[in-house]
Order: sequence, then structure tokens, then C-alpha cells
Amino acid sequence: MYVKLSGIEVLEIGPGTNRRYPFRPKASWGCEVVFLDLEKPSDDVKNFGHWVLGDAQTLPFRESVFAQIVASHVIEHLEDPLKFLSECRRILKTGGSLDIYSKLH
Repeated sequence: MYVKLSGIEVLEIGPGTNRRYPFRPKASWGCEVVFLDLEKPSDDVKNFGHWVLGDAQTLPFRESVFAQIVASHVIEHLEDPLKFLSECRRILKTGGSLDIYSKLH
């Protein structure tokens, strides 16, 4: 089952929920954003964008739905980074961008 969206083209994965990790979104301001995280957002950030609970390695969206995906400091924590990349490719529109931010180790 996929999450239904209308007109939202930006997905940010793992923005932090102000519970265990601070909310530090990287997606462009001034656009509608879907935030996906493993845990529910705290009350002080839940009204910023649209929140979906989910796993970055099994994204709950249909194919070719987002023009941009942003993932900041997520990929280095995943059990299967290649599955994550495959899922991002699946849900990105043709010509869309995947912006990954990560520390060099």
C-alpha cells in the first residue's frame, strides 16, 4: 500500500523529528515537502510539511512520484544502502534529483 500524494514533489528522508535527533531539514523552503522518518515527529515540528512513518529501504510511495529526494546523513546508517538507492530510483521522476549528504569516514 502506497501513501497517496497530490502535487507534492519533494521527499526528505530522515530529517530528524526533534525526539532523538534534532529536526534539521535540508529540502528547499517554499515548496511542499514530505518528510519520511522511522519515528513520529515531536509536536513542535509535526506541522512542517507532511510526515510519513517509514523505512528508507522500503519507501511507501508509488513509482515516479518525486522530482527531488533529499537524504542527509541517512545512507551511512542503513543496513542495505543499495536497496535504498534502488528505492529512490524507483520513486524519482525521470530527470529528478537525488541529493545525498554524508560524512566522509
